[in-house]
Amino acid sequence: RDSLAKEEALRNARKLEFDYELEKKEAQIALLKKDKDIEAANVKQQRLLLIAAVIGLVLASTIAFLFFSSLKNAKRNNELITRQKQELEQQAERLEQLNQFKDTTFSVLSHDLRSPINALTGTMAMMDEGIVTPEEFAVYKNELNNKLQSVSLMLDNLLLWARSQMKGEHTLSVERINVRRNVLRVFAVLKDAADHKDIRLVNNVDEGLYILADRTQIEMVIRNIVSNAIKFTPHGGMITVDASVESDKVSISITDRGVGMTQEQIDRLFKDGTNASSQGTGGEKGTGIGLILSYNFVKNNGGDMVACSKPGRGTTFTVTLPVGH
Repeated sequence: RDSLAKEEALRNARKLEFDYELEKKEAQIALLKKDKDIEAANVKQQRLLLIAAVIGLVLASTIAFLFFSSLKNAKRNNELITRQKQELEQQAERLEQLNQFKDTTFSVLSHDLRSPINALTGTMAMMDEGIVTPEEFAVYKNELNNKLQSVSLMLDNLLLWARSQMKGEHTLSVERINVRRNVLRVFAVLKDAADHKDIRLVNNVDEGLYILADRTQIEMVIRNIVSNAIKFTPHGGMITVDASVESDKVSISITDRGVGMTQEQIDRLFKDGTNASSQGTGGEKGTGIGLILSYNFVKNNGGDMVACSKPGRGTTFTVTLPVGH
């Protein structure tokens, strides 16, 4: 009985030990399962965080792209607005220049051209009616001729200026020009106007001096300057033309001993719309565009034009142009 009781007790002890071990194993399994569930939850949470981060990164990239695109479009729109504003300002300036040209043209047509033409037509009408004899007409012939030359120069200036103001009319026909012969041609055209005021025209340019320029434009430049010098030189005066070569440039100087100009007048000489015409020493009139046109022509030919003057001591215009080797 004692042995059976001992074996029973031993079995009970072993069972208790087995149950303890079983419960311990089950607890470990439950703990491992709990850890596994926690790890799975962590993995799921990390996956959700990763997905959220990716989505956030995509959204941030999209927002950044849209933001920079918006900035780029805004910059492009600002540039477009600025360019359109500049174009409008240029168009407004162009319209203002055209309006000034229109005003000048109508002023010339209504006054400066009408006066000499009326004088000529009136004189011819008096000759036809016998009021003025051929002998009397000969007395006024030089004066009428001077007026017609003035009209011719005005018309040439207006036509050339109108052409230069039009788009696409800035092409040049550059050729090798003999400066002395060009000056002589201008003197021949203006001889009667100079003789009328007893003004001596002196050409000091060397025969072998050449320039590269547009012949028509440069002849008009010299003609305008010499005509202007005649206009502001008193009776019995003298106008000289000199030229010299410096490196690859030829400097042509036209000097008179006329009324001269102040520095303020010189500063306004080559500015559109600010150089109003003045009356000459013999009452001559002009359009005020001759020097502006000449300055533009010289610039078109790759040269420069400056004036040096003092009141009562005369004026020197110096035109610099490329040398024609």
